[in-house]
Amino acid sequence: YQKILEKMAKSKKAIEDLNSKKLNIKIPQPLKAWEYLPRGMEKVRNGNYKESKADFEMAILFLEVFYKELTYLKDKGMDIFGIQAEFDHYGGIESLSKAYFLRGVANQKLTESLSSDDSIILLNLAIADYTKAIEIKVNYAEAYFSRGFAKEKLKKYKTKTIIKWKS
Repeated sequence: YQKILEKMAKSKKAIEDLNSKKLNIKIPQPLKAWEYLPRGMEKVRNGNYKESKADFEMAILFLEVFYKELTYLKDKGMDIFGIQAEFDHYGGIESLSKAYFLRGVANQKLTESLSSDDSIILLNLAIADYTKAIEIKVNYAEAYFSRGFAKEKLKKYKTKTIIKWKS
């Protein structure tokens, strides 16, 4: 019990430090979350997959939190019309699905310049992202196609690695 109280006190102190700006950390505003997705998409178009991945991760983080809060309020029977309208205005659940899909694309594109071992890791991450995009939006054809392509590519890397290991 004492350890829990100590952790709570430390957390409270950290929050106070953040609120008083002693730590000089810039915390993104939730409404700025909607800017990460288009910025990441632009980076993908320019071939900057590593930086685009970071933008998609931020978009996913904010959209997931927003969606979970929205769901929580809805489950509690609260009036969420304004919040739901704002969420829908910025693409809502479609944006969340797209963010997962695009992070998968970035991971898959990054494999083109890496070793087999690193590529296997990124392909697994891409497959997980495509799967999450499909869970959110069941009829997401691009995600199904990309996931299949990533799985096929993963089989080739694994086969190549096994052959290399045996020789």
